[in-house]
Amino acid sequence: AQAFSFQSCYRIRLGEMVAESSDPQRLLSANLIALFADLYEHRQDSDDCIHFMGGGRAVDSSHTWVAALHSPVIRKMLTSPMLEASTRQIQLSSSDDIDVVPAVIRFFYGLSVELCGFQNAVQLLKFAEFYDISALRDQCSAWIAMQDVTVAESFQIIGELPFDKFLVARAWSLLESSPSELFDSDAWLECSADTVHTIVGRGLDCGEMVIFKAVLIWHEHQV
Repeated sequence: AQAFSFQSCYRIRLGEMVAESSDPQRLLSANLIALFADLYEHRQDSDDCIHFMGGGRAVDSSHTWVAALHSPVIRKMLTSPMLEASTRQIQLSSSDDIDVVPAVIRFFYGLSVELCGFQNAVQLLKFAEFYDISALRDQCSAWIAMQDVTVAESFQIIGELPFDKFLVARAWSLLESSPSELFDSDAWLECSADTVHTIVGRGLDCGEMVIFKAVLIWHEHQV
């Protein structure tokens, strides 16, 4: 998979783009970068630590205040009478979440994060949306927007990222430009029922018989 580092294009430093400079503010930013890097390395030694749990184990951890700083959802979990507030554990609900948590924690501390292809970007974007991590969500969305997505990836955007209006509009633009091609693709057969319903209801400019045949072929593939 193609590896993309957020930092290879610009540096994520506490939500700011940091350039090399002798300016006092830049030097302060550099000191903060070093401080957060040290905090990251020793995060599990802190008494004020929250653990992200998955598969019966602690996948990764973060200082409570660092995670709360980036995520209003996590902050609410830890300051309200919820289970997470007493256990200091957040249960991850999917294997995708487990896969991306280490990268999310690095992002929390302003460290570089490698984005390894479209699927990884989608996983991170969904995690960022669920926990309302706005900076990470914006970065992932911007990266996907810069890619030449395939028909299959357009289906995935429509089905899994409905909250990102720009990416969804871009995916629809690709599919509507060649509707017959989208129905001939193998990706069409792998679409979920919800995605098929959304696409059929879109009113694509390709004739009712074409759509009917496409739905019939899709249905036969499911049984």
